[in-house]
Amino acid sequence: MSRRRPRAPALLRAAPTLLVALLALAIATGSALEIPAWISFALVAPAAWAWRLASRSGQATRALVALAFVVLATGLGWGAARGSALRPIPVETSRSVSGALVTIDRPPSHDRRGRWRALVVANRVVGLRPGARLLVDLPGGVNVPPRPGMRLRVDGVLRPPTDARSPDWWAAYLARLGVAGRIRAQQVTEVGHRGGLAGVRDRWREWVRGRAGDGLAGDTKALVSGMAIGATESLSQDAADELRTTGLWHLVAVSGQNVALVSISVIVLLGALGVR
Repeated sequence: MSRRRPRAPALLRAAPTLLVALLALAIATGSALEIPAWISFALVAPAAWAWRLASRSGQATRALVALAFVVLATGLGWGAARGSALRPIPVETSRSVSGALVTIDRPPSHDRRGRWRALVVANRVVGLRPGARLLVDLPGGVNVPPRPGMRLRVDGVLRPPTDARSPDWWAAYLARLGVAGRIRAQQVTEVGHRGGLAGVRDRWREWVRGRAGDGLAGDTKALVSGMAIGATESLSQDAADELRTTGLWHLVAVSGQNVALVSISVIVLLGALGVR
């Protein structure tokens, strides 16, 4: 007499349908739907139980589906928890700042006036927690682009990240980046470079950026660099506007380097779990 397989708990049976419904609602409304972290983490345990049960019974397809659900639920939970922890408190009123210490976190880009604009992490800015993200508009006359990892001492005016004239897509973009405010710099002084693993990453990106698109020039070289490591600072404003208008900005907004790292990590994880 064959042994009857244990029935999956109701939460596990309902979870995939619920998750698909939430994702479909997010797509239909055209917005990113935030799923509370505790809900995602609560789905991990029954999904892991289903993966173990299916693996023991030799049901490879069901085991793979359950494992994918474990990874997805864990990723959603981690992303929700991290997003809540990093959600900035936006600057509401403008004020002068003096001697603010910040670190450039991403390759700077040109604004519409041809000046450098950098996304930075606050090390010491009065009124902001360390680690808060800011945009810094560098003063005119800076011909050499500042490099990621460079530490700066900034004097200028700290103001809200957007104003009434800012387009909706720009406000949404800064919100996704977690930008709390914007500094219109009047004086900038280089004071060093960050170290540790983040410093190694900065030097690696600088090395790759110098070699991506060898033999090419102009926007063609900038496009290759953007697709490789997400560096878009060399793109002309016209080319950037055309990519956004045609819906192709994701080609340079997502770093191919990061996609490769995630893919390799997933392959290694699945291999360690015995999934070919």
